Amino acid sequence: PAAAIPSAADLAETAAPPTQPAAALPSAADLGVSEEKLERWRELGGGDLEPVLASGAVAVLGAQWIISHAEAGGVLTHRQSLPKEAFLSFADL
Repeated sequence: PAAAIPSAADLAETAAPPTQPAAALPSAADLGVSEEKLERWRELGGGDLEPVLASGAVAVLGAQWIISHAEAGGVLTHRQSLPKEAFLSFADL
C-alpha cells in the first residue's frame, strides 16, 4: 500500500526549530511583512530556508510568471537570463 501523505498539521508538529537564533533572522519590518505572517512562516519551517534564500544560492520562480511566460510561447532558460520579475522575494514567500 502507498504511504500516507502527512498533513500540514503533522508536519508543523514535527518541524525542527530554526537553525539560526531568532536575532540572526530578518525581522518582519526588514522584510516588509506583518509579524503574524512572519511568525506563521517560521512556525511552518520557513526560517530554515531563509539563510539559503538570502545567500542567493537558491532563487524561487513565481508560478504566475512561469504561466504567463509559457502562454506567451516562452521557454525557461538558465537563471541568469531570466528577468528579475520572474523571481519571488522573501516577502513574497
